Parts: sequence; C-alpha cells; structure tokens
Amino acid sequence: MNNIKQKLSNFLDTSTQMVLFTIHNLYCEKAKYPCDQIQINDEEFWNNNFGSPWEAIKAASYNDCNFKHEFVRYNNIGVPETTNDLQSDEWYNTEEIVNYAIDNDYDFENADIRDILDGKDF
Repeated sequence: MNNIKQKLSNFLDTSTQMVLFTIHNLYCEKAKYPCDQIQINDEEFWNNNFGSPWEAIKAASYNDCNFKHEFVRYNNIGVPETTNDLQSDEWYNTEEIVNYAIDNDYDFENADIRDILDGKDF
C-alpha cells in the first residue's frame, strides 16, 4: 500500500499543470467539494461569474489576482485568486487525492494512475 501511495504521489509531483488541473477537479467532483474546483482564468470565467466588468474588477481587487495567470479559484471566503503554478502554490492536496484514489480504486480517468492502482510498473 505504501508503495502505491509513493508512486501516486510521485506521479502527481511530476505531472503537468493541465493533468493536475483535471485530476484535482475530478477529485473535487467525486469527493463532493465542487466549491474547491479550479477554473481556467479566461474571459469566460469572469463573464460567467460576475454581472459586469466592474464587478469582476472589484472582486479581483480583494485579493492578489492577475488576469495573466492561467488558473483561478475561489478562496475560503469566496474571493477569486489566481496562479500559474498549481504545485508551488499548493492548490491541490496530494495526500487527499492519493488516499481517495486508493480508497475508492478511482483513477481520475488517467491510464497512468490506473496502472499504478493495478500494481503495474510505472
């Protein structure tokens, strides 16, 4: 079991931003944490979540938002925050994702994770 945990942790630590983005959001969906999902920081996000450009600018001003960053999420008080680096900014919890994968035999629709869970060499 510890070997699988270590392999899954290593996989997450070396994954691309978009793989982490996808895995994190699937974890949030399956574990019933939809408010913790990460979104792509684009015009669609700001238009869909705020009634006007003024409301979007006002919301972004409450936190360290950068419209050039790739990702956006709401923090624990509902204020948007942005990042370009999901790993260094700790926007996902490796241990929770690994434990969920093992406890539920869930591969987050990722063939490499499925191989690890099935005990195949990775």
